[in-house]
Amino acid sequence: MVKLEDPWESITNPENENAPKAQRMQLDGGETAAYNVQPKSSSMMLNADEYVIISDKAGNKSTRKGPVSFKPEYYGMVWGPKMKSILIPVNCYIIVNDTNNSAVPFRHVRGPRKFYPESFEVVIVNPAKAGMPFDNTHEKYHFACIHISIQQACHLQTKDGSVTLVKDPQFYMPLVGERVLAMVKLHLLLLTDFCIIKCWTGDIIVMNGQFKEHRAFFMNPFDEFVYFEGDSNDDGRYILSTLPQFLNHNFMIRTSDNVGVDMVLRISYQIVDISQFTSRPIQFVSLMQNYVQDEFLDRFAKINLREFMATFTAESQAAIDVINNYFLEYGIEILDVQILDFSCHEKKVDKMLEVAIHTTVTKSNQLRAVQNDVEIQEKSNEIMRKQKDLEVQMAMKEMDVKLQKVVLQNSIRIKEMDIQILEETKRTELLEVKRGNDLVEAEFKGRAKGHNLREFMDGIDKNLTTNEKMEVWMRQMDLKQSELLYNMVNEIRIQPSNASMKILNFVKPGELGSSAGVASTENYGFSYKNSKGG
Repeated sequence: MVKLEDPWESITNPENENAPKAQRMQLDGGETAAYNVQPKSSSMMLNADEYVIISDKAGNKSTRKGPVSFKPEYYGMVWGPKMKSILIPVNCYIIVNDTNNSAVPFRHVRGPRKFYPESFEVVIVNPAKAGMPFDNTHEKYHFACIHISIQQACHLQTKDGSVTLVKDPQFYMPLVGERVLAMVKLHLLLLTDFCIIKCWTGDIIVMNGQFKEHRAFFMNPFDEFVYFEGDSNDDGRYILSTLPQFLNHNFMIRTSDNVGVDMVLRISYQIVDISQFTSRPIQFVSLMQNYVQDEFLDRFAKINLREFMATFTAESQAAIDVINNYFLEYGIEILDVQILDFSCHEKKVDKMLEVAIHTTVTKSNQLRAVQNDVEIQEKSNEIMRKQKDLEVQMAMKEMDVKLQKVVLQNSIRIKEMDIQILEETKRTELLEVKRGNDLVEAEFKGRAKGHNLREFMDGIDKNLTTNEKMEVWMRQMDLKQSELLYNMVNEIRIQPSNASMKILNFVKPGELGSSAGVASTENYGFSYKNSKGG
């Protein structure tokens, strides 16, 4: 038995063919926007990125997120179709309209994240992507964050209406009520560059590349550069340089004999004082062209064509001082004014001028040829004179060298003689010293031997006679002599004292000596032969 307690409740048979189509699609899992009463046996599978909005009979709505198997908990629960969550990539955001919040109806949600809208929330489509085909249906909701780098910044208007400069490198997500007015790039200056900026407050700022903090900057909101025109049809420039510059200017003059001449000028200039120039900035390109043109018109209008051709370089150089004095008041120095080319405005005069120039050039070439011949002859004479002078100087140098050589040889010979005399003197002194040393040494040796003999005679047996003592002494000396000989030779032959021995040494023909050396010892009874066969 079932009793319907709510007047909005109804009983529906899902198998009935006459049941509404929306109800049957919802039971089968199809997508529909209608909310209906469902039987308790109905269920729905939700994936990880799917969700469904459910509502109870009191009208309270909530969001059921996957992954889950959704099944109604009681009769009277109503739910909508399965919907996919919105995937927000990194550095992107979406705008969500909260219809249930009247104080703050909009909010920004930044990625990366997966967003499940509530039943009262609506995701705003990006107007820039509306109507564009996308593979991902959620891409139309994405708003890109503002990329702030070291090369670009942005002027951001906040919700209170003020405008600020955002220049810290980041991916900036604007808050609710904020709006990007402009993206500004980084301005770079060289050491020789400068520019002038007009502030919205009326102040003038000069950015000078000589200072490190001025070489890289972003423009503040509502500030503007002061632009200066160039020598071409461009929009102008705002960065000026203190390096020497030049510009070309074409105009026509008329001489005193009413001949029109088309001139091509090159004006070289340089900004030498930045503070003086920025205190009184001028459009110096057009002013410089007009001032130089007026000065040249005044000068060349006082001379005829012939004088112009003879003195146009001197006149242009003389005009530099007058022009420079005027522009130095603005911090600009005129370095040079050159006439690159000129031609007569009328063809007839131009032809006559060509004939006159040809005649003048021919005469000048002939005169220059004669002058060159004279100059060549003078140089030849000068070279011959210098050659003669050089020969005389070389002969004098050779005589000086020979004289110096003879003097040097004599000096060397004298030095050699002095050295020989000194050497002989030293040798004489050496011989005298050596002779004295030999005498002293012999004296000491004699004294030593005499002392030894006396001590030997006194120390031997007193019963012996003097001759016996001398015989013992001589035998001792012979033993010492034998010891010395034994140490000096390799072979010793001993024989009786009454024996006689001869040693014959045979040598090869041609060698020195043909007879053998004979050594005998008749007194002491021994003989010897050295190792060399002597």
